[in-house]
Amino acid sequence: MSLVKAYEAKLEKLERSKLQLSEQVKKAIPEKDRFEGFIEHTMAFLASPWNIYNKGNLALKRTVPKLCFAEPLRYCLENGYRTAKTTFPFKVLAGLSGKYLEMVGDPGIEPGVRLREGVTVPCHTLRPVAH
Repeated sequence: MSLVKAYEAKLEKLERSKLQLSEQVKKAIPEKDRFEGFIEHTMAFLASPWNIYNKGNLALKRTVPKLCFAEPLRYCLENGYRTAKTTFPFKVLAGLSGKYLEMVGDPGIEPGVRLREGVTVPCHTLRPVAH
């Protein structure tokens, strides 16, 4: 009899633990509206981290450099701040800036495919625009 009671007590304890874990999971997964809010804040940050740093409180002023730079900024007494290593999102954005964009060259993406006789496809290399 005491063995059955021990098992029942253990099962009850596991059921309570299961309920607590399921509540924690529900809280951990953001709702759809909250997720869209995260995306909105992320896009605002990527668009202009300086605005968030400039207008933010002390916590944001400490967080923004950690999100922008892969390592602490280095400062040289003679030359000032050194070139910083940026984090992945900013590297991707730098690659999308249009500096190195080119059209697919001849024979194209699938080199094994040949065009019919007389079919031509214009291919132009884009040059970066001087600012």
